[in-house]
Amino acid sequence: MAILVAEVLDGKGSSCQFVEVEFDQQRQRTQTKPKDLNNHQWQSNQTLVFNLTDPSQLPNKTIDVAVYNAEEHHKNFLGRVRISGSSVPLFEPQAAVQVSNIIGDIALKLYVAEGENQSETQNSNKFENGFKNREPSLFEEINVKKVGECKAYEDEYKAYEDEKQESKKEEKKVTTSYSVGTGPEERAADPEKIRLRTDFARVGRAGPGLVFQTPDPGRRPELGLTETRPPLAARMEHRDHDKRAASAYDLIEQMNYIYVNVVEARDLPLMDITGSFDPHVEVKLGNYEGITKHLEESQNSVWHKVFKFSKENLQSNIIEVTVKDKNDIVGRVLFDVTEVPIRVPPDGSLAPQWYKLENEKGEKLNRGEIMLAVWIGTQADEAFPEVWDAWHLDARRNSLLDRAQRAASTYDLIEQMNYIYVNLVEARDLPVMDITGSLDPHVEVKLGNYGGVTKHLEESQNSVWHKVFKFSKENLQSNIIEVTVKDKNDIVGRVLFDVTEVPIRVPPDGSLAPQWYKLENEKGEKINKGEIMLAVWIGTQADEAFPEAWDAWHLDARRNSLLNTRSKVYFSPKLYYLRVHVIAAQDLVPGDKSRMPDPVVKVHLGQQRRVTRPSRVRHVNTEWDEELMFVASKPFDEFMVISVEDRIGPGKDEVLGSLIVPVRDIPHRMDTIGQGMDTAKIPEARWFNLLKPSAGEELEGEKKKEAKFSSKIYLRLWLDGGYHVLDESTHFSSDLQPSSKHLRKASIGILKLGILSARNLLPMKSGGMTDAYCVAKYGDKWVRTRTLLNTLHPRWNEQYTWEVHDPCTVITIGVFDNWHIDGGRGDGLDKRIGKVRVRLSTLETDRIYTHFYPLLVLTPLGLKKHGELHLALRFTCTAWVNMVAQYSKPLLPKMHYVQPIPIKNIDWLRHQAMQIVAARLARAEPPLRREIIEYMLDVDSHMWSRRRCRAAFHRIKSLLSGLNDVCMWRNPITTCLVHVVFLILVRYPELILPTIFFYLFLIGLWNYQFRPRTPLHMDARMSQAENAQPDELDEEFDYFPTCRHLDMVRMRYDRLRSVSGRIQTVAGDLATQGERALAILNWRDPRATAIIIIISLSLALFLYVTPFQVVAVLIGLYLLRHPRFRSKMASVPVNFFKRLPAKSDMLL
Repeated sequence: MAILVAEVLDGKGSSCQFVEVEFDQQRQRTQTKPKDLNNHQWQSNQTLVFNLTDPSQLPNKTIDVAVYNAEEHHKNFLGRVRISGSSVPLFEPQAAVQVSNIIGDIALKLYVAEGENQSETQNSNKFENGFKNREPSLFEEINVKKVGECKAYEDEYKAYEDEKQESKKEEKKVTTSYSVGTGPEERAADPEKIRLRTDFARVGRAGPGLVFQTPDPGRRPELGLTETRPPLAARMEHRDHDKRAASAYDLIEQMNYIYVNVVEARDLPLMDITGSFDPHVEVKLGNYEGITKHLEESQNSVWHKVFKFSKENLQSNIIEVTVKDKNDIVGRVLFDVTEVPIRVPPDGSLAPQWYKLENEKGEKLNRGEIMLAVWIGTQADEAFPEVWDAWHLDARRNSLLDRAQRAASTYDLIEQMNYIYVNLVEARDLPVMDITGSLDPHVEVKLGNYGGVTKHLEESQNSVWHKVFKFSKENLQSNIIEVTVKDKNDIVGRVLFDVTEVPIRVPPDGSLAPQWYKLENEKGEKINKGEIMLAVWIGTQADEAFPEAWDAWHLDARRNSLLNTRSKVYFSPKLYYLRVHVIAAQDLVPGDKSRMPDPVVKVHLGQQRRVTRPSRVRHVNTEWDEELMFVASKPFDEFMVISVEDRIGPGKDEVLGSLIVPVRDIPHRMDTIGQGMDTAKIPEARWFNLLKPSAGEELEGEKKKEAKFSSKIYLRLWLDGGYHVLDESTHFSSDLQPSSKHLRKASIGILKLGILSARNLLPMKSGGMTDAYCVAKYGDKWVRTRTLLNTLHPRWNEQYTWEVHDPCTVITIGVFDNWHIDGGRGDGLDKRIGKVRVRLSTLETDRIYTHFYPLLVLTPLGLKKHGELHLALRFTCTAWVNMVAQYSKPLLPKMHYVQPIPIKNIDWLRHQAMQIVAARLARAEPPLRREIIEYMLDVDSHMWSRRRCRAAFHRIKSLLSGLNDVCMWRNPITTCLVHVVFLILVRYPELILPTIFFYLFLIGLWNYQFRPRTPLHMDARMSQAENAQPDELDEEFDYFPTCRHLDMVRMRYDRLRSVSGRIQTVAGDLATQGERALAILNWRDPRATAIIIIISLSLALFLYVTPFQVVAVLIGLYLLRHPRFRSKMASVPVNFFKRLPAKSDMLL
């Protein structure tokens, strides 16, 4: 019986205390050694023996060596080395193998020997017997008391460990070994199965296990996917329900609510001549309304109040948010309930946006904005427990603090993380610390080296903050939570909490009720005055306070920058195509009466500008009959400016008249529900009066008198909702729904994304660290995770959900470095770390995909890998019939095929749509900045790139490589089979079509066992990024228009002329071949034509007397002939064809 011997000699430069070695489902460990950072030697160079049933399979196995540092309650993972079995000799080596790690070195001696069967139990007993001979340490005595805790931890991971063992049995042969290092923040690579012993510490929670795929020999393995098996709740459904990360509302009926979050207002106009201003906000929906508190003399007011309206009592479709000064209306904002987005937890909270106030006529005010967020949710919404019921506002508000509602969400694709939450509500009766009687209080919350600070309130002995801070239990450095009330730098009083006494809260339990606590001095004595209301509890990501809580470690940055670190959900604006049909104009009055005008029409919509071509006839009554397209967005608060101008000379135009049309007054093409968009009637054209330039210069607000005479323009304007407004490339689009809500189809499934973590990120700042966050985009919904500061191994563990309407769509996840944390970097752009795209149609339904995706970025210096992103994906189908039917329908809405958009306009319209989306999301708080939108939407995908051209050429080449391999006998067996099938089909031609389809069936069935088990990802090899030249990359990343030196531009221009010349030559060759084909029978070359008609007569007689099968066999065998029978010289028909005349000699 063969055995594998692993002798652990020593370790240098590490703080480790014991080593675990795992081989072929056998795990053993050395004894624990006292800490010695200089040199570790295990007694007698301890030897571990493993059974080796089949020595021939050793090269296909791996040996995992993990080094741990023992602590009181757990073991810290220091490093891991994975050694391939192919490197283990069949004899005992003279010297040990020194294996280096990022933390230290370890010396091993590995070899195969002959010996008796050594069971794991025998090895363990042998070690334990020798270990009992010495006196147990204090650390081991403490460990004996922790056996019960180890047992509980073993039960928790029992199911996951069983699944891991089964996957190992089915694991395919691995031909590549890997060495896995670690950093200070990296978790253990494999979840450890707990065995009850008294000689080592309880195992801490391990990180995701790694399952390495056998790489393609032609690819770099570090650029591929790494499959993982983290202990997700979705994979451990058989565990006890009370141990789940969060629970769902599965015992109550779901109810829908409309939530209105009134955040703040700014720059409000004064309504009183005395200058006083006491604003408040009223939110009204039908007969129900909610009212915020009245603020005194504040033009920039902050409320942070959320109201909810039950959809069961819906009496109106208009939500009216009105800002009032006492009883005077300052302004309002209206929302259509049918356009309100739906939010499904565990998505992050919806990012509020700034809205301009309107008067009662619907006109925008010059001053005044309000920040709001409106969405539709259920009882599972995080805002539900603390929200104000609009219909309860007739009662006292204080009675609403007692809630019986519950909120929870299902976090089954992410790992559970524990947080300590501290909710600071208010303080009262604070003692005055200054002899002047002033008190400017604020609160500091401290736990170890992490802390949070509230804002400073001026001269307030009764202060209100309503601020929640969260502390990660992973970074716990102290057991005391210190809540201190300060006046500037003077301590007013404090309250202390022991972390071990903090209660644990599991949603959907109601929120923990805050309590009043007496303040204490530094000696722990109660002071006579001063109380603070707060609540402290332990929760997870499923807690309702999680999205809005402030991360304590973010407070090293400026408070104004903290808003840029929080997770949020955004929605793209609803986009429509606006079509302007410019037909004619009449009675134009040019400035120069001696000449006829040369008019053109210019149309402006926001930043969009289009110009018609010059009129066909230069006259005062002229026609254009040209259609222009623009992109408009709800709520259609822009104005379109149409002007008719006379082209007097180059760069000199004279305005003959102009017209201003509010976009909200433009009719839609379809107003009837159920009517087909392609058959809907286009609105009638109308005559509009053109205002003279002098009339447009009148004072604003002065009523203009209708002129007796004016020039007119004949226009047809309408908003077309039958199209899908493209804001991203159709090759990886995430949304294909039409703009009109009446034409949208029901969803066919649900996509859940768990953004788990990232590892080995490159430092993006000079300090050697990265402030990373993720942005995911699918459909019109964007999500942004919180920013984790100063770490190269961030762990977000955030989960989001989308509704899926088409499986042939793509979700995009980008990772960025936040450069808006400190004031000194506030004007910088967020740096790109990498991007991942996953096509939903490549995912199996109801299967959880957990992989590390490489973050590849192409820079002017070449291809760089910035790290790896750990994602969990699950696509669940809710309507199988509808999903299968989607494959028979066109990708885009019907209008794209009935009335297609001109190709020349598509890129311009896509760019304008992207500009609108970027401008709208940049107004949210926190903003989603333009550089993020451009990177996620790939705005430069249509730009010239030699690398992309070469990649497209290789893709086309690979499509035809299969046929070429058959003809060139690369695989003789395959070519012989093709010969057999070909001869059978020629003999029985009626079997051609059945054979083709049966062949497709067999090939598809055969390939099922080899189907890809991993999602698609960015392929550096196919993208031709690994061997791109520096000059090509510099040209690809050049701006448009170029900013390079003149000599560089001249060189590239000459190179482009060379490439264009080759394309021109290919186009000329194609035309030449066609002309030669036409010249066969037109007697341009009389000898060639005579030869061809004689040959044609001979072939006609031959084919008449020869069976078709014989001819087909001869042709097929000739085409499939062996390379030995092929000649490098051109064939006779080719030579004859090339000698035919063409028209190339007629060109100048």
